[in-house]
Amino acid sequence: MNFFAMKLSLSKSLAFLLVALVAYSHAAEVDKPESYALRFALQTQTSAGLQRLALPSAALGAIQTSNLADIRVFNASGEAVPIALLPQRAETKPVSPRSFTIYPINVTEKQRADLGGMRLRIEEAGGHRVVTLDSAGKATPSASAVKQIGALVDSNQFVGKLDYLLVDAELPIGEPVPISVSASKDLKSWRTLADASPVFRFGGDGSPGNLRVALNGAALDREYLRIIWPTQAAFKLRSAQLAEMPAVAPIVRSELPLVAAVGSAPNELIASMPFATPVHALALRAGPGNALIPVRIHARNAKNEPWRFVTSSVIYRIAGNNSEAVNPPIEVNGLVAREIKIEADKNSTAFASAVPSVQAIVNPVSLAFVASGSPPYALAVGRKDAKAIALPVSSLVPGYTEGSEAQLTLATVDASSMTKSPAAEPTALSTIKEKVGAPSERSLVLWGVLIVGVLLLGLIAWGLLKQSSNVKPPESN
Repeated sequence: MNFFAMKLSLSKSLAFLLVALVAYSHAAEVDKPESYALRFALQTQTSAGLQRLALPSAALGAIQTSNLADIRVFNASGEAVPIALLPQRAETKPVSPRSFTIYPINVTEKQRADLGGMRLRIEEAGGHRVVTLDSAGKATPSASAVKQIGALVDSNQFVGKLDYLLVDAELPIGEPVPISVSASKDLKSWRTLADASPVFRFGGDGSPGNLRVALNGAALDREYLRIIWPTQAAFKLRSAQLAEMPAVAPIVRSELPLVAAVGSAPNELIASMPFATPVHALALRAGPGNALIPVRIHARNAKNEPWRFVTSSVIYRIAGNNSEAVNPPIEVNGLVAREIKIEADKNSTAFASAVPSVQAIVNPVSLAFVASGSPPYALAVGRKDAKAIALPVSSLVPGYTEGSEAQLTLATVDASSMTKSPAAEPTALSTIKEKVGAPSERSLVLWGVLIVGVLLLGLIAWGLLKQSSNVKPPESN
C-alpha cells in the first residue's frame, strides 16, 4: 500500500471515529424519563395550561446538581415540558375580617356648628354602653341628635396588628368620602391610624367601589377606634369590620437523614450526602444522656480533596425538670458537598459511647410547568449530567408579578407512585471520568476526539514529510 492509500485510509478512519464519538456523546445526552433516578406520577388539572407543584422530600434527596438542573416534567410522550423554578417565599394566610359593635356619634345642628369643645364619653346604663358627647360639661341626649358624624368601634378587647377596616355605609353614589381612623384607651388622647382615606361606590349596594381603609399593620392594644368623616358628607355608617394582618406561615423545610460513622480519628464523624441539593442547616442530635460537645464542621466534594472549614457550634442535650433541652439546627447557608466531617473540638472520646444523628435540612423547591402534550405527566429528578432547561419565571408566566405564582393551579405529586430507575453499571468511560475528574462523559469524549484527531493528523504530516525526504532531486544536465 502506497502512502496516499494509507493517508486515505487514515482519513476515512478519522472521519468515522469523529462521527461515532460525536454520535455517542449526543446519544448520552438524550433526555428521557428513564435516565433520571426517580420518577413520580403527577395529578394535574386538565383545564389549566400553567400549573405549579412542590417537590416531595424524596425528590429533594435525589437531586444531583447544585443548580437544580436535573428536574424535569415529562408528558405521556416522554417529552420534557417547559418549566420554571419558583422563588422561595414565606406563605401568608389571609385572615377573615371580624365584626365589632359600633356606637354612632350623632350631633344636633347646633353642635355641628362648634365641635371644638366636645368630648366622647361612654356610659353604662342598664347593662348597655351609651356613647355621648360632652359639650361644656353637659351631656347631649341622643334623642336630640339629627346627624351622624362618626362612630366609635368597641375594640377594647382586641390585641394585635390591623390590616384594614371594612365599612358598610350609606354614601353618595360616585362621590368619595374621606375616612379618618384613630385609636385611644381613654377617649381623650387619640393617635391617628389612617387620615382621609377615600371610600366610594359607583352604584347601589353590591356595585363596584372601595369600602376598605388600609391600616398598614397598626398595632392595637385594648383600645377603642374612632371613625370620622366630614360633617357635611351624606355618609351614615351601618357596620364595621376589622381584619388582622395575614398570618405568615413558617417555611416548611425537609429533613433528609444522613449516614454517619466514626472516621479515622475517634473524635471525627464522617457523613456522606448522596444528593446535591443545597443544605440550609444540619440537625445534629447527641445520643442519650446529658452531653455538651463543641464541634467544628468541615466539608468536601470528593475524597481526594482537602477538607474546608464551614462553621463551628455546640451539640448538647441537657435534661431538666420533666423536660430536655437540645441544640437547634446549625445553619450552613446553602452548603453543597458530598461529605461532611463533624469534629469534636478538644474531646477525643466524644463519640465513643454514642454517635449523634445527622439530618440535612433543605429548603422547599417549587416549579411551574406548561401542561403541553398529552397527560399523564411525571416528575423526574436525579441525573448528574443534566443540562439546565428551566426558564425565568417571568417568561413562563404571562404578566408575572411578585407572588402571582400562588394563583396558578396546584398539581400534586403522588409520592406512592415513586419509581426508581435501575442504577447504571459503571462503564470504562465513566470510570475514567471519575479518575481524571472530568465534568462529564461528553466532555471526556470531546477531548478524546480532539486528541485522536491531533494524533492522526500528526501521523499524516509525518508520512508526508517522510515521503518528501525519499524523493530524489532531478539530475542536472
